[in-house]
Amino acid sequence: MTKIPKRLYRTFPIITEQKMPLMLNVLRHEPVQVILAFYLNDIDDPDFINGDLYKLAGERITDIPQWLDEVLEPPHLVEKTTFPEERSRGGIPRAQFEPASAGLKYGAPTAQFTLRYCIDNGIMLSDLFGRHILEDQPTTFRRYRLLKELYERDGKSINLSSLSRNLLCANETLHRDLETLKGLELVVVDLLDVDKHVSNIFRWNWEKPFGLGDYDHQQVREVARRIFERKSVSIRDLVTGTGFRSEDVIRAISRLRAQGLIKPVGERLVEHEYSISLSERGIRFWKDYFQQLYNFFAGRQILSTFDSIEAALGYIKKTLTYNRSHS
Repeated sequence: MTKIPKRLYRTFPIITEQKMPLMLNVLRHEPVQVILAFYLNDIDDPDFINGDLYKLAGERITDIPQWLDEVLEPPHLVEKTTFPEERSRGGIPRAQFEPASAGLKYGAPTAQFTLRYCIDNGIMLSDLFGRHILEDQPTTFRRYRLLKELYERDGKSINLSSLSRNLLCANETLHRDLETLKGLELVVVDLLDVDKHVSNIFRWNWEKPFGLGDYDHQQVREVARRIFERKSVSIRDLVTGTGFRSEDVIRAISRLRAQGLIKPVGERLVEHEYSISLSERGIRFWKDYFQQLYNFFAGRQILSTFDSIEAALGYIKKTLTYNRSHS
């Protein structure tokens, strides 16, 4: 995978639409939520932060300097100063961190709002966007755009191929995203009337050798083998020959087409096998969380926050406990 540069912008962006995914990429990390929410002015003293957290909530945050260096410094929420003449035993220069203006302005309100919302509504941003610092950054940006696209359709469903074109994203990648969103009950993914598709015929793309990645499901491999061994085969024949459900065969066909391994012969209705829309929970999530954040970044709204750290202790404990159990 191509690595993403640590700095997407030379300074913290001023455009709201750029602030959103950038801050979501920060807020998806539960320990960072707590640091931003209550300890931004203490970031150069990790021992104090952990001592205070343990005394108040019985929890600690491991690797605070790493969170600062890899998550908060790249988007300019904190500033880093290194001292080459002062090195650790491992030869690493000592670094000092202090809050940046963007961190002071946006950090505590968005982090406290996120802490409360996620615990109250039983949905963690790390489950939606991923936990890996670098690898899941494109996942965060893509899934935010996916939810936005579905919300802006105002309740109207969309098929997978159209969604793929609108987002400039491969079907295979969207399949994985939709599985995650479906598991969180944020989207509704319905299979359209399969009777429309059973007569559709497919053949192997002979420009491609027979072969599949190890990640492919057994059903996908079996459907691929049967298409490869015959000049052409219909979905109806595949259902009869494999004993799989029509829905499973169509799903396998979609995966094979996304990899360019098979081609349609005749009609191409199978492209439109899924109807995708936001669920009621997904609509509430967008309105009550994402839209509130957007309005805050646009200067149109004040977010709901805590009066004191003591008022948030239950949220802090649950958030850090969840992070520890899922790391």
